[in-house]
Amino acid sequence: MGKKLRAQRYGRGTGPYRAPPNIHIAPASIPDWPETMKEGKVVGVVEDIVHDPGRYVPIAIIKVWRNNRVHRIYLPSVEGLYVGKKIEIGIDASLDLGNVLPIGKIPEGFYVSNIEKVFGDGGKIARASGTYALIRAHDRKNGLTEIVLPSKKVIRIDSRNRCQVGIIAGGGREELPLVKAGNAYHKWRRKPRKWPRTRGTAMNPVDHPHGGGRRRRPVPRTAPPGRKVGIIAPRRTGKRD
Repeated sequence: MGKKLRAQRYGRGTGPYRAPPNIHIAPASIPDWPETMKEGKVVGVVEDIVHDPGRYVPIAIIKVWRNNRVHRIYLPSVEGLYVGKKIEIGIDASLDLGNVLPIGKIPEGFYVSNIEKVFGDGGKIARASGTYALIRAHDRKNGLTEIVLPSKKVIRIDSRNRCQVGIIAGGGREELPLVKAGNAYHKWRRKPRKWPRTRGTAMNPVDHPHGGGRRRRPVPRTAPPGRKVGIIAPRRTGKRD
């Protein structure tokens, strides 16, 4: 008797395929304080740049003095950020590396990251390591800004949406080889992914459509989602004449 494919087991969301709990040190998002969303700004200092086990991008801890209290904000670090740098968040923030301000106040051609998809959501777009979006144009009449996403897709968002100036740090992480399996283990143990992964061709035919030899067997279009692996509904099979 065979077993369920890996693609089918992913869907159940059981332990090996689920992200471990409490993997982040804190939610890394732009604060929704009134002075950061309306008139004004808050000023802080980068206290430390730390590693977050659940992310590939380093996290900047920003110390802010607000309402006679010390607050700490967690934001994705951008390239060039350093401990002790002053960070401004708000409409009146200056155009400087790492600062947070409405995207409509940033000139065309600038690289921005951690962009809000909806005003006040804290940042959803271009947050992965090494990613950024390019400001293409501003539509002042309709209050919209056109940006080029990391996928090269062009979208238009509200010019009030806030973003960070600069490119997200950690972009060169894939250039360094893992060298040994132990590093891969620690890499994937904090992610919603099962590791190691057994090749389908190394299994038996009852366990995987690719099992029982090197030949990949085609799968019909009408197959259930869990069986659709490898060559799906090819136009033709066999050797060419």
